[in-house]
Amino acid sequence: MILDLDPVDDAHEIPDASTRVNAAAGELAVGTGFVCARHAGAVKCWGDNAVGQLGDGTTGAPRPEPIAVAMLADATSVAAASAYGEPDRLDSRTACAIRGPEASVWCWGLNDRGQIGDNSTTNRSVPARAQLPAGQPARRVTPGAEHTCAIVESGALFCWGSNEFGQIDPGAAATITLVPVQAVGPLPQIRGVTCADKHTCAYDVDGQVRCWGDDSVGQLGDGGGLATSVIVALGGDAIDVQSGRAHTCALLSGGTVVCWGDNTFHQVGVDGGAVFGPTRIVLPSAAAHLAIGHEETCVVLDTGAVWCWGTNWRGEIGDPAWPMGDGTDTTPIEAVAIARVLGSTGARLDELAVGYHQVCMRSAGAVWCWGENVTRQLGTGTTALSSSDPVRIEGLAL
Repeated sequence: MILDLDPVDDAHEIPDASTRVNAAAGELAVGTGFVCARHAGAVKCWGDNAVGQLGDGTTGAPRPEPIAVAMLADATSVAAASAYGEPDRLDSRTACAIRGPEASVWCWGLNDRGQIGDNSTTNRSVPARAQLPAGQPARRVTPGAEHTCAIVESGALFCWGSNEFGQIDPGAAATITLVPVQAVGPLPQIRGVTCADKHTCAYDVDGQVRCWGDDSVGQLGDGGGLATSVIVALGGDAIDVQSGRAHTCALLSGGTVVCWGDNTFHQVGVDGGAVFGPTRIVLPSAAAHLAIGHEETCVVLDTGAVWCWGTNWRGEIGDPAWPMGDGTDTTPIEAVAIARVLGSTGARLDELAVGYHQVCMRSAGAVWCWGENVTRQLGTGTTALSSSDPVRIEGLAL
């Protein structure tokens, strides 16, 4: 096995898997057209910079080379939005980091719906502090297309940004919330949260999952597409939950993966249209970790192999022999490009992160990316629109 997870001391100590293989040292965040990487407290980003999402105080043309985010020398985690929603909007262009011993949340990039949480709708080209209540250190922050949520040390959940579809609070008005507010009664003692385009899901220390917000294509997993907030009947205890634009998957304690929601590009992993309840994914062996992007789903198996399914619009599935297009077959396929890189270097997979038509991995300090390159997010500086083969990001060592 290539996994290097912290041991689980008791039934309630569920590892915060996020998109990482090595949960102790997550360094990568793949957004919509841009990527960020953290090392030794500093954060560097590259790719699209239309609204300042590279964080260096500039906006404008894409940047293929990793650029240091201003003011960040003490970041302990980094996250980026990849659940791109509306074709005519620049959503999912926000990044966030948790900083320093006080574990404050700082965000930058798109802020038109208040998703930075600084009591404004002004885009920020350098990090701005989200106005969480005093004495509430953050354990995790997750930006979505138009809203952001953070889990604080007490296990409470705070969210901010757009509530148009009830993705912050289904019982509140469909307005914009410019500063963090506590999500009322989602679950006690939340361990993880995932923010999508128009819905939110969270899981607690007991493995329960609750989803709320838009349910038009089964995003809440209630079986009928009519709910606004629901405990999802998983058939097991969740140890990780992640969402794409409008689909969600849960990793259960026994290594089973179940998915539900939009299935236009087979991102739920079965045939047919929208899937309104959790559906088990058939895999070669037990899953150890999830990594989900816009309309792409990947898992790291207990064997160390990576299998993916969903859209392959820019070659992000990781099999150069598979034609680029709307989607894979209805069943997962092995990301053989990853195995080839690891085999050639003799190194292990340390981290896997999936974003908008792009996947990146970290191995032996090097970062490799593949998929879309429209905004130079593969770091090559070339004008090629995509690559189904992993490209090493030069000048970056983690």
